[in-house]
Amino acid sequence: MLYLQPDMAGFARAQPPAHPAGEFWSYSSGTANILARIVQDAAGRLGATYPAIRLFEPLGMTSATMETDEYGTLVGSSYMYATARDWARYGQFLLQDGVWRGQELLPRGYVAMMAAPVAASGGQYGQGLVWRWGTDGTTPGKNPDAAFGIPADTFWMEGHDGQSTAIIPSRQLVIVRLGLTPARDHYQPEPLLKALLEAAPCNP
Repeated sequence: MLYLQPDMAGFARAQPPAHPAGEFWSYSSGTANILARIVQDAAGRLGATYPAIRLFEPLGMTSATMETDEYGTLVGSSYMYATARDWARYGQFLLQDGVWRGQELLPRGYVAMMAAPVAASGGQYGQGLVWRWGTDGTTPGKNPDAAFGIPADTFWMEGHDGQSTAIIPSRQLVIVRLGLTPARDHYQPEPLLKALLEAAPCNP
């Protein structure tokens, strides 16, 4: 889909469902691309500029860039680029429950919905296309972050080969890591968070 299809959302949408909705979990980039097409269609004339106008510009994310496929659909699953500072802005925006400089850009409770677990994933993924654990769990339903003392309310945005943004509401922290570590090296982001949490004083 990502490398060979000119219409990624159309390709994903054409695939027959393998399981009834809600009964089986599989990480699906295709689903994110279908959603991107739905959002663009709903945005009307704004189309592919919708994220920039409604989100990036209000947050001051001047470096944020999202690629489209050949059909002009934003690749919602992949290919978004931004500086560490701009990823931190977005993480801070989520930490503040979708409010930025007094402006409510997301409905109240939306961020909580994003971080709420998808039951079929065993708790590993949130309903809003976020990770609830820093790495894949080896034991179904068991959060590997707990072994590092990472607060249970932490949720993550994870990119390619070790890139991550961790949002930790109980500590009022956002931690961004953009280093490139190939998956074959079995990188885990939790030790970095553990060290930073131990160095950062707790909020009262």
